[in-house]
Amino acid sequence: MRRPFFPLWMLLSILTGSTQLGTAQISQGGQPWKWGLDVDMTAIPVVSTEALDLNELAAEDAVTDQYKEAPWRFGVERETSLGLQDAGVWTQEKDRWIWRMGIHCPGATGIGLTLGAFDVPAGATLFVWNADRSRFLGSFTEANEKEWGYLPLGILDDDHIVVEYQEPLAVHGQGDVRITQIVHGYRSLLLHPENPAANASMGPFGNSGACNINVNCPSGSAWQTEKKAVALITNGGFAVCTGALVNNTAEDGTPYFLTANHCLGNPNSWVYYFNHESSTCGGNTGPTNQSVSGGTLLVNSGSSDVALIELSSTPPSSFNVEYAGWDVSGSTPSSAVGIHHPSGDIKKICFENNSPYQSTAGGAAVWWISAWEDGVTEPGSSGSPLFDQNHRIIGQLYGGAAACSGSVNNGAYDYYGRMDVSWGVGLSGYLDPLNTGTEVLDSYPTNSAPNEGCTLPSACNYDPEAEEDDGSCLIDDACGVCGGDGTSCTGCTDASACNYDVTATIDDGECIYPPAGEPCDCDAEGALSASLDANGASAFYTLDATGSPETLSISLDWTNTGGGGNWAADVAVAITSPDGNCIAVGGYNSSPAGCSSIGDYTEWPSGWQSSTSGTYTADVDLNDSELSGSGTWSIYLFNGYSGSSGAQFDATWSISGLCTGDNGGGDPINDCPPDLDNDGLITVSDALLLLGDFGCLANCMADLNGDSQVTTSDMLVFLAAFGSECE
Repeated sequence: MRRPFFPLWMLLSILTGSTQLGTAQISQGGQPWKWGLDVDMTAIPVVSTEALDLNELAAEDAVTDQYKEAPWRFGVERETSLGLQDAGVWTQEKDRWIWRMGIHCPGATGIGLTLGAFDVPAGATLFVWNADRSRFLGSFTEANEKEWGYLPLGILDDDHIVVEYQEPLAVHGQGDVRITQIVHGYRSLLLHPENPAANASMGPFGNSGACNINVNCPSGSAWQTEKKAVALITNGGFAVCTGALVNNTAEDGTPYFLTANHCLGNPNSWVYYFNHESSTCGGNTGPTNQSVSGGTLLVNSGSSDVALIELSSTPPSSFNVEYAGWDVSGSTPSSAVGIHHPSGDIKKICFENNSPYQSTAGGAAVWWISAWEDGVTEPGSSGSPLFDQNHRIIGQLYGGAAACSGSVNNGAYDYYGRMDVSWGVGLSGYLDPLNTGTEVLDSYPTNSAPNEGCTLPSACNYDPEAEEDDGSCLIDDACGVCGGDGTSCTGCTDASACNYDVTATIDDGECIYPPAGEPCDCDAEGALSASLDANGASAFYTLDATGSPETLSISLDWTNTGGGGNWAADVAVAITSPDGNCIAVGGYNSSPAGCSSIGDYTEWPSGWQSSTSGTYTADVDLNDSELSGSGTWSIYLFNGYSGSSGAQFDATWSISGLCTGDNGGGDPINDCPPDLDNDGLITVSDALLLLGDFGCLANCMADLNGDSQVTTSDMLVFLAAFGSECE
């Protein structure tokens, strides 16, 4: 809202119903179970809602859509109660229990949900995905819990969705999740490529007058920092107001949010959308996937129509927000700029080229704008910041009569609650926590230290305007890259070497040559076969090679001998370089001892997440493994599922980037390396032999990982096999 049309707003709320917009939570990452694979939808129970009377809804909307003050309705609410114990279906999958519930709204353009209860244990995750498994929301975890209990989950554009809740075995039964509201969408909330004509003249949350100016038009180019502080506020299905993040003297990124007192309802139920703007001057829609749900009211007063809220979560770095600066001196500015969301539309900007003046309106102290030169404000702009010529906030929008008249400004007034007055009714206690007494503060982080920079003239990022060095000085590396590490132009410059780099201009001393009389072979190859129980390891395959692994290509003939929840993707491939460093690729929930995991089972193709015996192939990028060297390399297989009932692994593989002179030429060593006394059992007697050889640096009997030494890494390999029998 921009002007306090409370009776009309309340009437429209009753008429249209309250629905939840957009992705209203910060996702915690991850993906639904077996994402990328088909699932049996017939095994998931479905709750269906009644069909809507679109003619009746259209008649209602024909009335409400005439009013800019009216929020735009896109869906009808259905109250329900669907919980983990009385709806859906549970299944056990490997190390977790999974609950799924399908929801079907006939003919819906989208479905939204509100969880009336969301209290989950550590490790539990919740997702919502559409029926064709092309899009999902989540994960939502204990990090998304709010003290007020409920959780809005936003909209997925499909008429059939699935709610999926995952709980680790150790905490099964501890979660409390209940769906209490289903929003049946009947008008497109977002403009998707597959439906570009739907409401093409409207933005996702609303539509403003034609004289408004997108914030990314050329006239807004000088305000690209300040715009990042401004956010749209929604409540249910209504685009309510605008507000902005504000800086404080501690400059610690506390998410203080300034808006108008007359906007207030319950900030706990508000959703704050950042960066909802068109990337172009003429666009009419923008992203809605950067939002925070809920906040706590700290200060409010009618004396300047001000409200200060602390958001429930700090916007993550990916939002790239700014905390706006402010001026509470009361000095009259020479000009002013407003940034706002009129009628819930994408972010707009308006310009007053003359000085605002102090006045009163509705009993509040205000800055009075006689008329905007470019752009206007509208209902929904309320609470938006007014910036002075120094790009600092001096107030927030209270009301006015400015509007579009066709495609031009109507020349009417607006007024903003004065921040210098708000300072004395409570803002100072939060925005000046250090009690500095300052009346002027620039934005954070962009302008938090405007006089700092690199003061070293010889540095490649020297700042001649910096007065204080901030430790950021950089120098050109040998390749001429500012702050580089000297690797962008280095490599082997000898054209006769196996690893000749035609782009290198500086030799790095790492040229690789084949044995005398042999050709270069930089694809080491081998094969391993083993029947492995949980956390079991195969024999080591060793070879003499030089280089750095680039790509692992593997063909795995896998047999699910133990049955149950085993997957082909449980396999981990461990690779150890001549210097003893080891990396592992794959493994479900465990990894070979002494090896650094560079990815779990998701490193393998999604089709490997299968219990069906067969042949599985994959290519894995190893360029970031940081392994390299010349000498003896070793490779072995590991069953990385701690709950495995046993499986047969028969693998052939090649590793590009490892150059040998004999096409690999390696052989598996002792089929049961930890069995040091060769009695077929791995027992205390073997442990004593290992301890006797501990610290050996060459030709070591108890070298279990192929690095030519006996160290803690060998002890870890031994302990993983202790108590087992050799086959």
